[in-house]
Amino acid sequence: MQSHEFPSGADRCIHCGTLAARLIADPECPCVPHGPVLRPEPTRRQYASEDYDTIEVRLRELEAEKTAGLNLPATPD
Repeated sequence: MQSHEFPSGADRCIHCGTLAARLIADPECPCVPHGPVLRPEPTRRQYASEDYDTIEVRLRELEAEKTAGLNLPATPD
């Protein structure tokens, strides 16, 4: 584990904010970021309503179908 780092003239650790005065009482205190390994952050899900590329492709397909239908010759009733 890494020990605390104090830049010149600072009274707090740059990693975890531990006061230098506390280290006088407990010099074996390890720095927080170098503790146990945490689980990885879960991946973000992509919802169908946020899949803009697929939505745009489908809207273009629907527009093309509508245009093709409007361009058909009229049929007698």
